[in-house]
Amino acid sequence: KLEWHIYPNPVSHREGLQLSITLPSPQVFSISLSTITGELISRQKQEFQAETSIFTIPKPNLPTGVYLITLETEGKTSTKRLIVQ
Repeated sequence: KLEWHIYPNPVSHREGLQLSITLPSPQVFSISLSTITGELISRQKQEFQAETSIFTIPKPNLPTGVYLITLETEGKTSTKRLIVQ
């Protein structure tokens, strides 16, 4: 199971966003951002180190609404909701 958090959540148009991930070993993740209906907005790969890593996403510049952030690695997938105000 992936242990990760998005903060702040909800986020405003003026704030950056951070993902905090706790891992037993270094791993490469695919990070996807999509609309609540599943339309892909962006996808990128990022390597995270063991223990707790923090990945910063610049201001999301998204319309107000609910979005999904999905992390995928080595056959594991985890999705969380992001609220943009």
